[in-house]
Amino acid sequence: MITKIVIHGTCTFTNQSTLETTKKINLIYGLNGSGKSTVCRLLRDAGGQEFEKCSIEGNEGTKVLVFNDAFIREQFYEADAIRGIFSLSKQNKEAERRIASANATKSEGLELKDGIAATYKEARTRLESERAEIVDGIFGIKRSHAGGDRLLEFCLEGVMGNKEKLADRLSGTSKPATEPSYTAKDLQEETRRLRASQGKPPEQAVREIHAAEFSGEDSPLLQTAIVGTQNSTFARAINELGNSDWVRQGFDSYLNKSNPIPLACPFCQEATITQQILGYLGQYFDKAYENQLADLRELHRSYKSAREAVPPIVEYQASMFYSDSLGALYAQLESTLQKNQAALDRKLESPSTVLGLEKTCDLISAINASISSVNRQVDAHNAKLRDATSALDDIKRRFWELMRWQYDASIVLLQSTNHKLVELDRSYATDIQQVDEKVKACDAEIVQAQKDVINTDEAILKINAELVKMGIADFTIAKHERSDHLYELKRESGRTGDFKTLSEGEKMVIALLYFCELCMGRQDPEEAPQKRIVVLDDPISSLSHIFVFNVGRLVWNHFFRNNGIDQIFVFTHSLYFFYELTEIDKERRAASQSLFRIVKNANGSQISPMSYEEIQNDYHSYWQIINDRSAHAALIANCMRNILEYFFGFVEKTSFNNVFQKPVLQAPHLQAFSRYMNRESHSFGQNVFDLKEFDYEIFRDGLKQVFEQCGYLEHYKKMARIE
Repeated sequence: MITKIVIHGTCTFTNQSTLETTKKINLIYGLNGSGKSTVCRLLRDAGGQEFEKCSIEGNEGTKVLVFNDAFIREQFYEADAIRGIFSLSKQNKEAERRIASANATKSEGLELKDGIAATYKEARTRLESERAEIVDGIFGIKRSHAGGDRLLEFCLEGVMGNKEKLADRLSGTSKPATEPSYTAKDLQEETRRLRASQGKPPEQAVREIHAAEFSGEDSPLLQTAIVGTQNSTFARAINELGNSDWVRQGFDSYLNKSNPIPLACPFCQEATITQQILGYLGQYFDKAYENQLADLRELHRSYKSAREAVPPIVEYQASMFYSDSLGALYAQLESTLQKNQAALDRKLESPSTVLGLEKTCDLISAINASISSVNRQVDAHNAKLRDATSALDDIKRRFWELMRWQYDASIVLLQSTNHKLVELDRSYATDIQQVDEKVKACDAEIVQAQKDVINTDEAILKINAELVKMGIADFTIAKHERSDHLYELKRESGRTGDFKTLSEGEKMVIALLYFCELCMGRQDPEEAPQKRIVVLDDPISSLSHIFVFNVGRLVWNHFFRNNGIDQIFVFTHSLYFFYELTEIDKERRAASQSLFRIVKNANGSQISPMSYEEIQNDYHSYWQIINDRSAHAALIANCMRNILEYFFGFVEKTSFNNVFQKPVLQAPHLQAFSRYMNRESHSFGQNVFDLKEFDYEIFRDGLKQVFEQCGYLEHYKKMARIE
């Protein structure tokens, strides 16, 4: 059973339109030219080139029989005789039993096949959904590393726009034996450095710090209290004061030894410093003291020079491989050197002070180790810069290895799901093949049994019986005189006739009857039975109204109430015929029938579901068209003419031509409207011969004036609101 028809890109279907159904009976209403025949051609030849953008779902394993102009032309216009229809007779009970048994077995097989297909579809949908979720998760690689200023986007070239390609690329990457020691951020930095350095001089190495220059941190002087000789006269007194540095400062800095003796004491300001006291002080701060003090000054100077020789932090920061860890070590060294320098300053100021300096040897070693790492990276970077293309390829390789490691769980799950899908397809194909073989065997059994009981007589009898019911008695069909497998036309006089001599209406009737029997039988006696889908393209288009009821009953009896027909689609432009085929009972209609409408406007043709009450009759449908200003000008004008003929012909019982004699409708701007409305025929679009004269608003105003002048303005207002 066909469940979905998608039509697009052919004839008037400029935009995609969809018909979805779950019912056996599908009735489609549409005016001539709306696109009905296009849909019928699609159902007859879905593989045609003009339907490459179209699709049909649910027609697998079925035979679609389409009654349209092409069918009539092939059967009755291009040959003097038509192919016979083979039907089953009721003479061979054993053959009938074999056929019935094979049909039953075939039905069971087809039912089993449907069950297998449904189970398979459900399982595959579930696995595909799981797989799509996994693939979408893997596509997180693109979302994380592409777009904006993402430096690693070049690694994703060729797979960024397709989730499946990206997943395949990752699946095709071998998982590293061990976890990569780098991160995506490391690769980004490496890429950034390569990009930034291209076209520039090589990166320069940075200087190390010489730890030997800070060897003074271990000097014994720092642990020695530098004081004067203990053998001098003042030694005991100075020691009791406990501050030889204070005395030294006074002796060196505050005594003006060029002044006359006695000198003023720098501490009490009394003239108490005699030559003898100066001599005693000189004895206390002897040569040994001066030598130690000189050594201390040299240590202070060399330490300060070594500290000043340390490269400034900006020199390291200028390197692209500078790291925060190096900066932290440098800051720690700078703080330590600063504290040591302050301690040396204090020692120089107070030589008797005993102190120790913080050792920088280990810290400098750590800094130099970090600097060595930086310089190794500089060397590696410069080497890569000499062949940047290979370097970027290596980054890409490592990127995919990193992603493969990080997404390993997803890849394992994806591979497992892919394996399940392959196994599911293999199992399904095997199961279906087994069922198909059984069905094929049943078809062969049926064909073999049919050969004993099949003939063309029964179809001839049925077609001729229907002709009589329709009141057609001047011709019948019979077996061809030269072949039992062909039909020919017999006139009432007994003479053999030519199908080409039939009128259009007669051809339509006999073609429809022939088609009805063909749907029950077959043109090839060895044809295997299949589920059948019937399509009728306006079967009353060339018939007079007296046949509409007969054709309606024919369709009901041959197709709607026939279990041998799996599904039927009836397309018609006639609302009378449409409702003749519509089930009156609401519940039965809802259970078995789907109603649709095809409408064409400036945007092309569209198919939409329709309710039973939606279109009451042709009169309403004409109003629907003229209320749609996007409809074609010729169609609007012709529908206006139809509205006036319906209304004045069936309501007023008079010709509407007299209405246009009223003065208001003689206005110059309504002349084009009046001419169109008064043309003798309105059945063809060519009657609107000068479209440049068509103005929608003027024509609507003219139509309104007609109803207003005749006293039916309220009726016009009501109908003008129909959508």
